[in-house]
Amino acid sequence: MARSLSVALRQSMFAQQTGEVFLSICSISHASILNGPLRVVNNLQNLTSNGNVYAAFPFQVTLPADGIDGSPRVRLVLDSIDRSIILAIRSIPPGEPPTVQVDLVLASQPDIVEISFPNLTLRNVEYDQFVVEGDLALDEDDREPIPYWSFTPQNAPGLF
Repeated sequence: MARSLSVALRQSMFAQQTGEVFLSICSISHASILNGPLRVVNNLQNLTSNGNVYAAFPFQVTLPADGIDGSPRVRLVLDSIDRSIILAIRSIPPGEPPTVQVDLVLASQPDIVEISFPNLTLRNVEYDQFVVEGDLALDEDDREPIPYWSFTPQNAPGLF
């Protein structure tokens, strides 16, 4: 599937030098999180994008490594510089993972989302005094029963 990228992004990507900064913004949403979703930007300054204020906060999204060993994992790692992140994660009941959205924007055009990864779920969360990290699930296909349909005389009469 082709992505529609802005002219400013394409120009900065193909330029030999550029002053553009590509920023990752992340929203962590759950009904248990007080004061709405946690919104952070991987930057040194707060950022306003589409009317939402994202707090400057160091984090990284680690993509899965190439290879055939195990299942691919996308990891979200948040530096634990503020106790509010750990308190928000602790407030979420077990078995009800929060929804995460990661967007990529240019600092000069924060209202234009260049690439978006919506509806991710945060699972296997671990934390200590330094980091909060967890797996981002891209889909829930591995939790679906196989086969989806049962072949019975009522829904597949031609087989009987």
